[in-house]
Amino acid sequence: MGFGISLGVFVFLLTGAFLGQMVLHNNEASFFPGLVAGVWAAWPFLHQSRVQRYNFLHPVPREYKVPVKQAFAKVRDLLADTSYNFGDKWHIASADTTSGRITADLRFTDVLTAV
Repeated sequence: MGFGISLGVFVFLLTGAFLGQMVLHNNEASFFPGLVAGVWAAWPFLHQSRVQRYNFLHPVPREYKVPVKQAFAKVRDLLADTSYNFGDKWHIASADTTSGRITADLRFTDVLTAV
C-alpha cells in the first residue's frame, strides 16, 4: 500500500510537471490530469492491499482429514479447557454428537472499581 501511494504521488508530480511546463504552458491546468494519472497508477497496488487485508480478516475455512467424531471431541475439549481474561471460561451446556452441534456459554465476571 505504501508503494502504491508513493508511486501515485510520483506519477502525479511527474505528469503535472510535464503537462504544465511542456504541453499546456500553464501549471494550474495540469493539476487534474496529474491527479487522474496518479490515482490510475496507484489503484492496482491499493486494490491488492485491500484484497490481502480482506483475505487476512476472512480466511478460507480449512478442511482437515480427521473423522467427524474425533474433530467434534477435539473442539469440545478445546472449549472446555480454554480460559480467557482472568479465568473466564466456556461452559458447555449441551454437545449433541448426532447433529454435530455444541452449545456453550461464555461466563465472565465484571469487576467494578470505585473511583
